[in-house]
Amino acid sequence: MTFFESGPVRPASGGYASSGARPPRRRMPHGVVAGVVLAVVSAGLFTAVTIAGPERVAASAQRVFGGVPEPAPEIVELADQAYLTDEGRQLLYASRPQLAPPAEVEEMCGKSEDDDPDLMVTGCYSSLGFILIADEYDPSLVGSLVTTLAHELLHAAYDELDAGEAGQIDALLHTAYADIPPTDPILEQISGSVGAHDASLDTELFAYLGSQVMPSSGLAPELEAVYARYFTDRAALVSTYTG
Repeated sequence: MTFFESGPVRPASGGYASSGARPPRRRMPHGVVAGVVLAVVSAGLFTAVTIAGPERVAASAQRVFGGVPEPAPEIVELADQAYLTDEGRQLLYASRPQLAPPAEVEEMCGKSEDDDPDLMVTGCYSSLGFILIADEYDPSLVGSLVTTLAHELLHAAYDELDAGEAGQIDALLHTAYADIPPTDPILEQISGSVGAHDASLDTELFAYLGSQVMPSSGLAPELEAVYARYFTDRAALVSTYTG
């Protein structure tokens, strides 16, 4: 899930380009995990329809079984500004990204009463197979929508990794995470996104570092090579966020 906090923030230090006027704090909602047993599948589908609605479930099914529709022009424009590669675009479009009014996004992405009322939900990715992004109707926030799109896309990308590759990437992510200066506000964002769901730390690190963090010397070459599958110019993407 993607939140943007209101109010000033501390500038990033140590060469990390991850500061901004409205830093996002993200938490990815847990999707329904389908089992082999028919009863489990049926229960999962019921839960999916209840939580995500029939249109979202249909989009997820289309992602699994094929038939990706033509993306909306607004989504293509955001993809252009996120510097997506062909592989990145294919994954994005297969995730059925949709722009929706902020109120609908808050409801669909699961903002709870426990969340800070000053937080504005701007999007989320669900393992049901869809990406939802709030249409803010404000040209000054286009940069935040690009960052949101890139962040949620990386959640989808992380889901596509096989276990062996994910294990190697996780080790690199944690090394990079440990190198982030303690005063960098992205640490608070990551902590808020993970919350009590410790199992989501790795996917959040993959999404945050890929879309918002650019040390002066870059991340580990192996990590940059993975991100290069999805972005043609990751440095420019991070600059979109800092701008």
